[in-house]
Amino acid sequence: GVPFREAYGVAGRAAAQADEKGVDVSDLTLEDLQHLDSRIEADALPKLQLENSMNARASEGGTAICAVEKQIECMKAWLKEQSGCR
Repeated sequence: GVPFREAYGVAGRAAAQADEKGVDVSDLTLEDLQHLDSRIEADALPKLQLENSMNARASEGGTAICAVEKQIECMKAWLKEQSGCR
């Protein structure tokens, strides 16, 4: 693995490069990313896709589809309880 501080720096440079090119980070090529850090390999590319990044956060309150669906169900139940109070 890469120490967090280094990974954070590479991520920041990737974001800056994407901004300069007017594209999303997920649109950077493997060559673009390897220019930033030669340790980046092809298996990193799918992790940059929005849906994969979003679904990696599946804990309570996270952005994963399953976490959001759970929160929606909880809110529906809460609203149903609230509407019965009138």
